[in-house]
Amino acid sequence: MPQFVVMLKGGYESFKQMSPEETQQSIQRYRDWTQTLVEKGIMADGDKLKDDGVRYLNSSKAGEVVLDGPFPETKETIGGILTIEAADYGEAATLLAECPIFSDGGNIELREVDVLH
Repeated sequence: MPQFVVMLKGGYESFKQMSPEETQQSIQRYRDWTQTLVEKGIMADGDKLKDDGVRYLNSSKAGEVVLDGPFPETKETIGGILTIEAADYGEAATLLAECPIFSDGGNIELREVDVLH
């Protein structure tokens, strides 16, 4: 079955306005949601990414790699990455419809894995 990378993007603005208790409740919503995916045999892997901002790697004209960042306020920051299995994009979208990121004002970037081996 095809695998898809699920990138949870944005939604962090709502966390800034939450009390510590509300933040913990929101985190628990994500844990419960991903546990449901695991129990259904849909989620192959997944992790939350650290909240310390985004870094970009660029190549300079001199051929060296330049590290730029952190950029903690980026709206499109990826906060988590999951790998799920689904028959196609339509099924993947259906499986992801209940993701808490949508109620937090974020979105999902969904990409099918192109196995190279």
